[in-house]
Amino acid sequence: MSILLTLDQSYTDGGVSHDFETLFDSPIPIPEKWEIALQRCDTWYSFFNISAEKGNNTFKYTNDSAVERSVTIPDGVYSLSQLQAYLHYVMRQNSDYTTDGDGNPVYSIYIQANYSTLKSEITISDGYELNIAATESRLYELLGFEATSVSSALTDGTHISDGLADVTDGLNSMQIHVSLVSESYMGSSGSDVIFSFIPTVSPGSPITIEPRQKVYLPIRSNDGYIRNVRCHLTDQQGRVLDLNGEKLTVSLHLRKIK
Repeated sequence: MSILLTLDQSYTDGGVSHDFETLFDSPIPIPEKWEIALQRCDTWYSFFNISAEKGNNTFKYTNDSAVERSVTIPDGVYSLSQLQAYLHYVMRQNSDYTTDGDGNPVYSIYIQANYSTLKSEITISDGYELNIAATESRLYELLGFEATSVSSALTDGTHISDGLADVTDGLNSMQIHVSLVSESYMGSSGSDVIFSFIPTVSPGSPITIEPRQKVYLPIRSNDGYIRNVRCHLTDQQGRVLDLNGEKLTVSLHLRKIK
């Protein structure tokens, strides 16, 4: 005997797309010992690496006339090249650029990735300055700099990050939590993680997970009935992965332990 449960926020009266609880009108009886495995998961790479909530969306720069500009990056998913593109957009809006002989814009601040060293490189010229630790912003961490290296504004020259650029903001894996799960562990602590995976798609793309070999774990049941199930997403540090309204759909296979 087995049961297939497919759950997402549309079957609930509340919660958010990445964290929801399903209450069953008729509790599901499981009078004996049962186990559970992930059948399939569908979601989106829609969680942000730069946002006001993360505290890493602001910086300041000073132009060659000593005018300081405060910049707030719109919440979103950014690569280093996209971060540079937004900086240059702001500089154009502020007329903080020159042009070459063909009329193309030339900037005095560049943020680039070194794909050989996996570090970030910030090049500044013409008397400009860049403060990536402005207003207690954590943007410098995403770029791979130590706080001591950016305690004052960066000036003319090329500045290489102390460590590797961390454009995922520390995300190494995504974890699917299901409240029915028991005997799952994160380190030495009990957990309700049913499956962990590394996203292999680009930001903005759908993610589909179908385990080739299902790992069954005992079901947590207090009185022989399943009355509710909570599903949610985190990273490996337990930080909530906000899908920003995109769906998380989880299919679960339940079966009686043989």
